[in-house]
Amino acid sequence: MERYVLGFIFDEARDHVLLSHKNRPSWQRGRLNGIGGKVEPNETPLGVMRRQCEEETNLSGLDWQHIATMVHGSSSITVFATFTQAVFHAIRKMDEVLQIFPHRNLPERRILPNLPVLIALALDESGITKPVLLHNGVSSPEPNGCASKAVA
Repeated sequence: MERYVLGFIFDEARDHVLLSHKNRPSWQRGRLNGIGGKVEPNETPLGVMRRQCEEETNLSGLDWQHIATMVHGSSSITVFATFTQAVFHAIRKMDEVLQIFPHRNLPERRILPNLPVLIALALDESGITKPVLLHNGVSSPEPNGCASKAVA
């Protein structure tokens, strides 16, 4: 199974989110997405999220929360969120431009289709048990609260 991570960095007031203008992969070119990348053998999703965040934004030491795991075919994406004022100090370190948006006013034609749902889930404070397993568009709480066990 191919494994990936995706992370959203919000400000502490939960009003703004950092997104990346994607150049890669080709199917994301010109669209906005969170930060992230591929999980290689012997890596954990959280470790990759921390590494990718530092590589892409120059931010480190963030408190990442596992909010969901999306499973589609032979791929899984572990989705994380963090809330910090450091979002306003992110520095572009790669060839993809970083931009902070009010999460209530995202440019709909430029974002990936699942972003509104994932951002809403990250911001949800209703008491829903997280992480959530999203499988081919169907949502259910993950058993034992452990995504890697649920999708491995």
